[in-house]
Amino acid sequence: MKVMISVDMEGIPDIFHTGGDARSEPKYQEGRLTMTRCASLFAEEYHRAGVEEIVVEDAHGDMTNLLYKEMPPFVRLVKGGIRPLDMVYGVDGSFNGIALIGYHSAAGIAHSSFDHTYDGDSFHRILVNGEAASEYLLCSLVAGESGVPVILVAGDDKLKGDVVSRTPWAEYVQLKESSGYWSSAYDSLESLRPGVSRAVSSSVKKLSGGGARPLNMGSRLEFTFEMKRSVYADVGEMLPGVERTDGYTLKFRTSSASDGFRMMQILSYCSMGVESSL
Repeated sequence: MKVMISVDMEGIPDIFHTGGDARSEPKYQEGRLTMTRCASLFAEEYHRAGVEEIVVEDAHGDMTNLLYKEMPPFVRLVKGGIRPLDMVYGVDGSFNGIALIGYHSAAGIAHSSFDHTYDGDSFHRILVNGEAASEYLLCSLVAGESGVPVILVAGDDKLKGDVVSRTPWAEYVQLKESSGYWSSAYDSLESLRPGVSRAVSSSVKKLSGGGARPLNMGSRLEFTFEMKRSVYADVGEMLPGVERTDGYTLKFRTSSASDGFRMMQILSYCSMGVESSL
């Protein structure tokens, strides 16, 4: 059995302020160590549950956060950007399942730790077929396109409802309870281990028994990108296939979740380069 573990940072315990997840901030080194230990915890439990191949993907920021020397020896580590479908780079039919660790709710969810979708500096909100999209949903759709089901999601309490409604077969592990954008409560990683172990074991059993299925929202997908600034939409509407519907909003219609994800990446990169282009 082969499983991908994609690891974001905002849904990890003890990450409650930008000081812990931004490279330029003083608490970042502490934050990346916690992220690494959390990733290792899930990898160890999947290894214990009998998964032979485990690929761990760094899925936060510039994707150079996980500490290589602290990772278990049996995992294959994927780090660095810019890479296609970055948070789930390389996902294909060779994987049996995917686990999303440290994920968080979509932009606009109240009292949620770091609510945003993909790039909070570029996008106000992202929607798929008119529904607010979280990174969990986007990655699940891309994996599902390759026939890979999401088997476990771990993050804050505000994401759980989204996961239960969309992929009820996926185990959910609550890593912390958010009380606001910059505040959350959580237990120690070691105290979380028994619950993580049970969830991982259950996810493997469901996967082996055919109880998990790839997520699919049909062949007609409309991605709506509400940009943070109108100048970002000025640039984005130049891209082929992109329609501008108002000062801030871009739409992209496709039959492929992966193409929608790639368009999101391109719009993010373009927006980040606007200021330096002048």
